[in-house]
Amino acid sequence: AQGWKAPSRAPARRRDASPRPRRELLRELTSPASLFPPFWRPAGSASATAMSMHTHDEWAHRTNLNMTQARFQQQRATEQCDTSRRAHDQTVVSNMSAYEQLHKSMAIKVRNSNKMIEKLQRRAASLEGSILATQKTLARLEGEQRAKDPPLGLCT
Repeated sequence: AQGWKAPSRAPARRRDASPRPRRELLRELTSPASLFPPFWRPAGSASATAMSMHTHDEWAHRTNLNMTQARFQQQRATEQCDTSRRAHDQTVVSNMSAYEQLHKSMAIKVRNSNKMIEKLQRRAASLEGSILATQKTLARLEGEQRAKDPPLGLCT
């Protein structure tokens, strides 16, 4: 068993006292050891409910790590939420633009189709008029042809 240590009032410091690189801090924050520290697990034959022999500085350090990790995860969640919102907004704008272009295209096609229908109706009316005029001319020519038959019969 370990001996009891009196908690010191000075905060825990690294040996070199230099700022820690972000990568090293993230590695420590996401390691299984920081997520489940050894004092939470039973060690050997000792009970899991045994009193911890960690110093105030060790508890403060773990608490600081937990808070830093929580802030980091919250920041990541906020960034992901912002990214999702931006992607959603871009999709909405893109869809609205596509629908607007489709609507304009369909309006142009409908307008062109209506113009084509009007032209085809005018052409059909013109053809019907030409057919009627041709039928009248044919009937008149046939009548004149029949009128010439009796005088020609006298000449032979």
